Parts: sequence; structure tokens; C-alpha cells
Amino acid sequence: MKTQFHFCYCLLLVLFIGLTACNQTTEDTTDNQKSTNIQAPTAQQNPASATAPNQKTPSKAANKPASANRPAMPANTPAKKDQVVFVKHTNEDGPKAKIGDFLLMHLVYTTAFDSVIYSTYKNNDNPTPFRMESKLFKGLLNNGLREMAAGDSATFYVPTDSLYDGNIPRFTTSNSFIKYTIALKKIQSSEDYLQQERKLAKEQYEIDDALIEAYLKKYKLKAEKVNGAYYVIEKSGKIKIPKKAEKVNLNYTLQTLELEKVFESSNGEMKKMPIKSQVRGFQEAIYKFHQGGKGKIIIPSRLGYGKNKRKTIPGNSILIYDFEVGSFE
Repeated sequence: MKTQFHFCYCLLLVLFIGLTACNQTTEDTTDNQKSTNIQAPTAQQNPASATAPNQKTPSKAANKPASANRPAMPANTPAKKDQVVFVKHTNEDGPKAKIGDFLLMHLVYTTAFDSVIYSTYKNNDNPTPFRMESKLFKGLLNNGLREMAAGDSATFYVPTDSLYDGNIPRFTTSNSFIKYTIALKKIQSSEDYLQQERKLAKEQYEIDDALIEAYLKKYKLKAEKVNGAYYVIEKSGKIKIPKKAEKVNLNYTLQTLELEKVFESSNGEMKKMPIKSQVRGFQEAIYKFHQGGKGKIIIPSRLGYGKNKRKTIPGNSILIYDFEVGSFE
């Protein structure tokens, strides 16, 4: 009888301990569930959640799926169409931006998960001018831009449904947002900006022509000019490329005069090139050549890629196409 009593007592003790442990596990699980529902901090509470305006934004390999946890963001991040959230990081004195002004700025825009869509930092780290008008970025940033002076930086959170009107690209989703981070460097009136650009263009024009003339003299090349582009015919061909030709086959290399480094090549084979897709200087001069001919086209930067960097070609580069001409169509 005593043995049975001890057995029952032990059994009840084991059951009690088990129930207590089960209760504690349930409470821990509930606490964990509550902790996942804590609202993300605002940009002011968590400055790391906003992209640094004066620093390159690293590209992410790929977007996370829509089902993934959303990143840290301001608590009032837009959920409805046309509801843009504007977070200003600095507050400089000076005239504010207005419609018609040219805004010299660095701009990075990314998906909600910081995958870079576009960045002006890829343009030799040079800020890019944007003319502020009612349709710039569909006008969605204008209210915030009007509050910015030179030296200010800010981040805009724009609903994807506002930007893309239902045609949502694959790199984002509906009911998400695109993040624009802007560092405003300078504000100029339209008149001042255009006057400055004309002056810079004239200076670059003179620099380019002097460099080309020195290049021709150095290599003892005889060149002709057509609408600002230089061309050198090294070997005549049979049939002149007609003005109506849309494509031409070339075995070519493309380098810059300044670096004398090949940036592009057809790798020793003929390559079909749509004429109207090439830079203006190429379009002007290619019709001076004949099928079976050989020569060069030397293009001042104003008729090439201008002051902007293209891939690995620096801004304000003088382009040199060296080629043999095949068939055309």
C-alpha cells in the first residue's frame, strides 16, 4: 500500500512539472509573436534607414520577394497612391527651388530594399542638372523640392502605383515604394544655366579642335570635315554609301584620342551597325565612305557623348572610329 502511494505521488509530480513547462513555452511564444509586431522606427529615430546622400549607394544582387519582411522605413511610408513621404535631412539657408530653375544634384533612386535603379554617382561622380518643371518625376517630388535650398539633402518615398500607373516593372511590386535620395548642390535660373553651358561648350569646342589638329599633324593624316566631324579616307571603295542606307557592316575599333585605348571592337569581324543609333558625328561622316573602303572618323566630344561618361569612356572624350566598310542596306 505504501509503495502504491509513493508511485501515485511521483506520477502527479511529473504531470505538474510538465504542465508548468508547457505553460512557460506558450508565454514565450506569445512574447515572440508580440515582438515581431513592433512598428519600424522612423527615419529620425533610425538615421541608418535613410540612404546617405553624399555617398554611393551599393547595389543589391536582387530584390527580395514581396513576401519577405519589409525593411526599416519611416512609420508613415506611403501606402496609398499619390501619398509621398518627404524626409529632409538638412535645413540650409538660401533661395528655395522653384519651377523653371535648373537643379544641380546627386540623385539615387532604389527599390524598397535598396536595389539601385539609377544613380548619378556613376557619371564620374559629377552632379547632374535637372530642370524643375511640373512633369519632372511626374511632379511627385515638387512639393518637397520647393522646400530645399542648395546644400540640402532629403529622401522621398514614392508609391510605385503613383509612378507606374499600374504598369509595375519587374524589379518592384504594387503597394510598395521607390526611394529617391537627393543631395542638392546648386540652384540656377534657366538664363544663368544656359549662359554657363554655352560658355563651357565654346571652351570645349576649342579644346577638342586643337587636340584633333595636333593628332592629325602627329600621324600625318589628311582629313576632311563635315558638319564638325573629321574623316580620313585611307582606301577608296567601289560603291558610295547612299543617304538612304540605314545599316552598314563595319570591321572596326573605337578608341578615344586622349587615351588611345580601345573601348569597343567588332573583334576582327564585320558587324552590322544601325546608322541612326550611333553618335551624331558618326552619322554625319559615314556617308562619305564607300563599300570596300577603309578609314577613320574623328568625332569631337560635342558630336559624341558630350560631357557625360558612357560606360568606361570618360566625359568630354574625342572618339576615333577606325574601320573597314563592308556591305550596307
